[in-house]
Amino acid sequence: MAHVLFVDSNVPGMDAMRRAMAAGHRVTLITSTTYRMYPDNADTAAVLAAVHRLRPIEMASDVEALTAVVREVLAEEPVDAVITQNEFCVEATALMARRLGLPFTDTDAVVTARHKGRTRERLAAAGLASARYAVSPTVEEAVRAAEAIGLPVIVKPPSGADSILAFRADTPAEVEQAARRVLDEVARLPRLMHDQFTRGVLIEQYLVGELVSAELGAGNGRFHRFMLSGRPRAVSNECVEMGAFMPADVSPQTAGQCFAYAEDVCRALGLDLGIFHIELMVTADGPVLVEANPRLMGGVMPSLYQHVTGLNIHDSLIRIHLGQEVEEPLPAAHSCVTTRKLMPLRAGRLADEIELDWLDHYRDRVIAFDPYRLTPGAQVGELEILARYQVRAESLGEASREADVLLDLFEKSIGVPLIR
Repeated sequence: MAHVLFVDSNVPGMDAMRRAMAAGHRVTLITSTTYRMYPDNADTAAVLAAVHRLRPIEMASDVEALTAVVREVLAEEPVDAVITQNEFCVEATALMARRLGLPFTDTDAVVTARHKGRTRERLAAAGLASARYAVSPTVEEAVRAAEAIGLPVIVKPPSGADSILAFRADTPAEVEQAARRVLDEVARLPRLMHDQFTRGVLIEQYLVGELVSAELGAGNGRFHRFMLSGRPRAVSNECVEMGAFMPADVSPQTAGQCFAYAEDVCRALGLDLGIFHIELMVTADGPVLVEANPRLMGGVMPSLYQHVTGLNIHDSLIRIHLGQEVEEPLPAAHSCVTTRKLMPLRAGRLADEIELDWLDHYRDRVIAFDPYRLTPGAQVGELEILARYQVRAESLGEASREADVLLDLFEKSIGVPLIR
């Protein structure tokens, strides 16, 4: 069977490695020691113990170090496919793969997609709908750019992730405050992220519409439309995504338009191998790109996909990276699942006792609950992701109402106000 190289991992990536090994493939994992995007628990320990080769490295986002350790792996065994689901390692992985002649998503496409300003420049050259934007190195230039684009605007890092340091700004003063945070607060982030969070400030036109994401596969010259997902946003900060629901609550015609536009985006950028997470705003004039992520959807979204379709998307991810065909037609959703994050509205301290026995009453609807950081008495930061949960129902309205009721109950149990 094949030898699949995984560059670092997140929680879904652990499942991808399990699926690869279950299919009989050999797996090598290169994992960062300074910061990990997966928990230290029995499930991940079992995966780490089962891989055929485990190579720790200080930071898998370091191109030189990553290339050196992969060269050592190649001296022992050829590599048939390279996969990374870690947002902050995908650029280094693409650069390493090009240097060593390994199959991976086109390097220039990955580097362009990971910089939102360059992405919009490429879309404009291709004649695709896009938002007005500017990338500014200073706070003063960011304010001038926002006034030229027209307020309100979105202020965020050009190469950010997961809504980190992303803000809506309605006034020049708010632009100044947000831009200063983007430039100054990188020091509090893990070192693995620093390079990609020090590329200036992105100012973007504020888009009005419904946020969705197209989960789109590409391989052997073909596209595969896996899922159109809805993305609920926080009331207090619409730049913060509260989770996802599948399928998106749009008409078949709108879904077709979104997928066709996402395919055009991938062609314009050159994204040619993998499954990509293309976030779109469905505006009155049609879909417009929010960001193109050159990796599989993250968080609990692969789990949602399995719950609503009955299939594990990692099986298709592995087949695509190995150059194999994906079975068509892809499955349709047979129910609706929505997820929510537990995120503090502001910094605070969790309750000394966190009582969650009431969850037993919702077993038939809550299909997953992941308490990442629900430690009694712990100090927590603003927007820190403490836990996630998934709710399944026959309709989106029913699932959403149930999820919101649960958010109230979680807030009472953990003792800090939560983002709504």
